[in-house]
Amino acid sequence: MPAGGPNTEQLLRKEAQQEHLQEHLTHGVRKMPMQQVRRRESARSAAYDSGEAQPKAAAFDKDALKKLAEQAAKNAEVEEKEEEERAAREKAAQEATAAAVQAVVAQQQAAQAQQEAQAAQAAQAQAAQAAQAAQAAQAAQAAKAAQAAQVQAQAKAQAVPAVPAPVLPAPVAPPPPSPQIPQIVPPPQAPMPGILPSAPGAPVVPPPPPGQPSPPAYDLEALKRLAGGLPGAPPVPLPDSRAVPKSMGFSGFTLQTNAPAQRDNDSVQKMLARLQGNVQGAKQALSATGSAPVPLPFVQHTSHKLSGNSGLAEAEWEPLQENVKAATSRSELEEVSRDFLKKFAFLSVEQIAEILRLMEVKAASYPKDFYSELGSMLGHKLKSATSPQLALTMSSFLYWSAEGRQRFIDCSRDFLSVATSEVPTRLMELAPHELNCCLAGVVSLGCSDHKFFVSVGKSAQARHKTFGPKELASLLTILSEVRLVHVDLFTSAAQAIAPRVRELRPAELMRCTRALSRCGVKNEAFCQAVGDDICGRWSKQAGLRCEDLVELCWCFAVLEAYHHDLLQLMFQVLRETQKVSADALCQLYELHLSLEAEHKARYAALRIDDKAVSSLLEHYKENRRECRRCSEKVRSDITAAVKGLLEGHVQSNHRTSVGLLSDVAAMRKRSSTDGYVHIDIDGALSLIRPIDQDETAGPLVDGLGQHLACDLGCAAHEKVLEESLEHWWDHQLRWTSLLQICTRIRHAAASHAFIGLILKKRVYYRCCSFECEASSLLQGLTEVDLLLSLVAELVQDAQAELPNMVFLFNTGDQPFTDKAYWSPIPQFHWVRSFGHWTVPLPNPFHLKAYARNLLGDSSRHTKQHVHWPQKIPKIFWRGSLSAPDNFAHDDMSSLPRVRLLKLAREHPDLFDVGITNIDREIYKVAGVSNIKDLMESLGGTVKRRNLTREMPRYRYLINVGAVLSSWRLVDLLATKSVLLLQESSDSELVMEWLVPWQHYVPISPGLSDLIEKVQWLNENQDVAESIAEKSFQRFSERVRRHDTLCYMWQAFRAVADIQTQATLEELKELEAQVAQGDWTEVKAVLGLLKERERLSEKDNPKIEANDMEL
Repeated sequence: MPAGGPNTEQLLRKEAQQEHLQEHLTHGVRKMPMQQVRRRESARSAAYDSGEAQPKAAAFDKDALKKLAEQAAKNAEVEEKEEEERAAREKAAQEATAAAVQAVVAQQQAAQAQQEAQAAQAAQAQAAQAAQAAQAAQAAQAAKAAQAAQVQAQAKAQAVPAVPAPVLPAPVAPPPPSPQIPQIVPPPQAPMPGILPSAPGAPVVPPPPPGQPSPPAYDLEALKRLAGGLPGAPPVPLPDSRAVPKSMGFSGFTLQTNAPAQRDNDSVQKMLARLQGNVQGAKQALSATGSAPVPLPFVQHTSHKLSGNSGLAEAEWEPLQENVKAATSRSELEEVSRDFLKKFAFLSVEQIAEILRLMEVKAASYPKDFYSELGSMLGHKLKSATSPQLALTMSSFLYWSAEGRQRFIDCSRDFLSVATSEVPTRLMELAPHELNCCLAGVVSLGCSDHKFFVSVGKSAQARHKTFGPKELASLLTILSEVRLVHVDLFTSAAQAIAPRVRELRPAELMRCTRALSRCGVKNEAFCQAVGDDICGRWSKQAGLRCEDLVELCWCFAVLEAYHHDLLQLMFQVLRETQKVSADALCQLYELHLSLEAEHKARYAALRIDDKAVSSLLEHYKENRRECRRCSEKVRSDITAAVKGLLEGHVQSNHRTSVGLLSDVAAMRKRSSTDGYVHIDIDGALSLIRPIDQDETAGPLVDGLGQHLACDLGCAAHEKVLEESLEHWWDHQLRWTSLLQICTRIRHAAASHAFIGLILKKRVYYRCCSFECEASSLLQGLTEVDLLLSLVAELVQDAQAELPNMVFLFNTGDQPFTDKAYWSPIPQFHWVRSFGHWTVPLPNPFHLKAYARNLLGDSSRHTKQHVHWPQKIPKIFWRGSLSAPDNFAHDDMSSLPRVRLLKLAREHPDLFDVGITNIDREIYKVAGVSNIKDLMESLGGTVKRRNLTREMPRYRYLINVGAVLSSWRLVDLLATKSVLLLQESSDSELVMEWLVPWQHYVPISPGLSDLIEKVQWLNENQDVAESIAEKSFQRFSERVRRHDTLCYMWQAFRAVADIQTQATLEELKELEAQVAQGDWTEVKAVLGLLKERERLSEKDNPKIEANDMEL
């Protein structure tokens, strides 16, 4: 673009500065709010979001970047012309405004002169009235005196009775003048030396009300303080960390010379490091004062009181405590660990939590074998612990160092899995402070299970009204620390806290405001309430520092909130403060830029002078030297690509004239300061992950089959596949090893095991086990036919492009690849089992619904739906009595379905359940007479019913497993009722797409909480109806035909990627085996079945296509 004149260049530079100011302050860790700059999207669209650990080079489209650059250049030309026109319009508007202002001033002067004249006339009239009143008073007094003298003279001269003098009316006294109200003039404010202007008329902030105790010092960062809990719990005293041994002068302030603050210091690792530092500081303060240890605020006080008959006896308990405290050497730690494990079974949960807390000093030194055994034993203990005990146990890990926690998790990963599976089942039982405690403990152990956080967020949102302000503030802080946001929960919490901010200490308000700003959740009422509260009770003893006020105003700017009184208070405190941290001054400069751009008119009265702004700019440049939030390789790759696409000079980590940094900038000249293209690159640590729903977004699928994924709208990845195939992340499995496994299966006494083959766009299979017979499932097709027919459809699709591959699959009730006896094997099965090596596939009922067009995208389900008020408020279930191959026939009551029927007999008003038939295998194990007696005690069998019509009539549907998970989840989701799903170590595929307390209600494996949760649902019908609505919505949006096709394609592509490709000689050998008839070919027939189903429905619309009977 040709260079313009001096004025044009100046306008372009000013426009570019404003654009980059908007870009910088709305991205990254320290996002600042700005006005939407015109053409912002054209410049910003060149930036993309890049992750840290990409296996390949940075994925970006050069052609797209080139087009964007050309578009940016065109936009610059248009903006130059528009800037000239706008300047002319602004000049004319300024002249018109000046004339109007002069006219208004003249009118005001005339009105003022007229008012002064009227006031003078009124004064003269009042003076005349006063003179007349004075003359009348003097005349009356003289007449009275003369009359009195005359009467006295007559009385002396004549001896006659005195004649009474006539009574004269008393003179009326003039009314007293009305008191004048004194005019209160605020005292002049002393100007702040050097940097901040004096705010005229700034109000004096009143002291706190009398009798209001000053809040105690509060630990801002410790997770154990974040969990919030019992009111009135004394805070842990911490040493004062504000004193700085060395400082330097700076324009009236004293800047601390500690290390410059970093752009991103909120990672989990640094958060835990700050936690450990706070714990050590608390311990030093306690040892200096000699006071007793202060219990955690979120732990019930009674939890620490151990009665004589609670857990281990006192004679053995005290020596164990002392030994744990005194152990230092390796031999002592080994001896203490053996003693602890030996007595573990006799310890109460409170005693175990106390021992864990005492282990904090040497947590990183205990043997790995000890941690492995301890994790297993603790996992079993958690399952039987009460909710307070669960919270107490999880909070014990907050005392440990980061190294100790990492060592424990590395040696006992199963414990974290147990904790993250146990807590979601109790989300409606845990008290608010207990939930915060469990969440803080799980986070400290490094939990990254997105599904766990989704369930926590949804349950907290459902019952946020039962939380107090402190519990809500703590919950938001914990989630924001690990960069997670639930928008509805954060918004509801802000609205609930706003009218009750007085109940929070200033430090808690700071944490809550920081959490909202970090996650970008705006709430005007919350900001107004917090600002009013801080201004109303500000004092030096209020628990806030000058730096806290600066950060609070900075957070308000992020949330696009303007609070004039709070800004005045901040500037006043800055004038009175001698030392201000370097990071606070950097925030002050960013705050100034934001206010100048967003609230220029209102900020004019408080604006920092230009000289001070220049000083702050130099300070900002000195302390903000690096803005990178992604890997250096990614930034270098993008810089190199931009250099090849754009003309001019391209620079990484570029600083603009206002001091802000951008990752990559393109400038027309090398000497230019402000570029015309700016690119900011976010990384994993600067992104906030939403937990409002399941995480289905991820890197785009590349390579083969990408067109199919785009056409079908497939999810970018499936987390369950990544977890199932994690063992082959660093190498490929030789494809011939799968053939060898098939041979070994024949000697393992397994049934219904197969091996499949995709060869030159055809699908084959053969049996690997001694038994492979299967009954017909749909129109003469078996389970194997249904599964491989769908695979054949994918293979024949030109866009799918599945390569030659072999795969193992098992169609039996339970997989045979037990993790205790088999090394990792990529075997397809109907369920996902944590005890077996499996890759889950859609189960036979799922495939049957796919073939009959009865998944979530079918409209036939709504015909059977019943409105919520008309649904029967009972738990409905029908099924057969079956059990695993090995069970104790003398303890039939432990079977989930038997227990369900016993609960129904105890609570007939809550249940409509029954057994329709009995599995023949149970007769063989338990005996006919025993089963007959059992069924008589349970009420016998019931008649079969059409579940398609019956299930939608009930509000609650329970799914209880038998051998493995029951394969009816697709049919249950179609009913628009509340699903009560039993927690289990195995689950069908659809379960991976659901979220507890959003799409279903989790029930414990032993059904111990079933009655309690159903009663709670009956008392909270709005929540129950919402769960039913969301479950059917999830079914309609996630369990559709093309979702099934997408998953099947992704699963087989993933298994193909982890195995090597056959050579030409090996392919010829396979072709020879196929020609000899060693393999059976499967054709694609599901498409014909769907077409036949559509025609039959058209010919006979009364046919119920999903009349399922159990």
